[in-house]
Amino acid sequence: KKMNPSHHRTEKKKQRKFFTQEEINAIFAGVQQFGEGKWTKIKESRADLFGERTTLDLKDKWRNIKKRPASNKEAAGKKKKEKKVGKKETKKKEKEKEKEKEKEKETEEETAPPAEEKAAAAAEKEDKKVGRKTGPTAKKPRAATSPKKANAAGPKKPKKMNPSHHRTEKKKQRKFFTQEEINAIFAGVQQFGEGKWTKIKESRADLFGERTTLDLKDKWRNIKKRPASNKEAAGKKKKEKKVGKKETKKKEKEKEKEKEKETEEETAPPAEEKAAAAAEKEDKKVGRKTGPTAKKPRAATSPKKA
Repeated sequence: KKMNPSHHRTEKKKQRKFFTQEEINAIFAGVQQFGEGKWTKIKESRADLFGERTTLDLKDKWRNIKKRPASNKEAAGKKKKEKKVGKKETKKKEKEKEKEKEKEKETEEETAPPAEEKAAAAAEKEDKKVGRKTGPTAKKPRAATSPKKANAAGPKKPKKMNPSHHRTEKKKQRKFFTQEEINAIFAGVQQFGEGKWTKIKESRADLFGERTTLDLKDKWRNIKKRPASNKEAAGKKKKEKKVGKKETKKKEKEKEKEKEKETEEETAPPAEEKAAAAAEKEDKKVGRKTGPTAKKPRAATSPKKA
């Protein structure tokens, strides 16, 4: 691509050279005269001042000036003046608004309606919020339905309910299940199966009495959660645990005895070796020597020598 020689530097920049205030003023004048972006014309108009600076340098400097307008003293001075003028104007406007509010209050007090009219206006506002119509066009509230219409419509049909499953009257007092009742529930579940609460209740109606099928169901659920509440089941479990512990201890002792016997049999010497070992012990006690170095016992003396 063709490159503008004034826009790019052919040699490396040796040292950074800061823009002077005169160069900054020249950039401002050039932008006002030729417009932003015409950097070649701006450079040519003041070539003696910019010297080695390229159009890219002028462009970058202008971007930085726009970012930091306070670097230009004239622009900073103008902004300060504008702020001061703006503050004064805002204060004047606030004072004028306060005076207008005071005048409005005075006029409201003079033309204020009596207390009855205020109450009526407040009631109308509330009616509008709720959605009620007021005035002559407002609908009158509905009267209670006549007994004839009520009878014509007929009473609502209640849902069918299992009388044995629900209690008609309120439960007056909490009655805990007895052990006999718990045993009857166990027997009924074994006989009819879990969930056949009507049959279980009918089978022992004299015992359960006022209890409903729902009561039996709830009790069975609690029994399953807490099996220790059933004394018989808890007792059986304890006995089984005790018997199990005793049996395990007996078995362990028997195993230990069998192991000891096996080790003795493996390490035991044969019968001949045992006999030799016993004879050696006896000789040591008496003090006789044994083996090939032992002296032979003397023969009995002849009658002649004797």
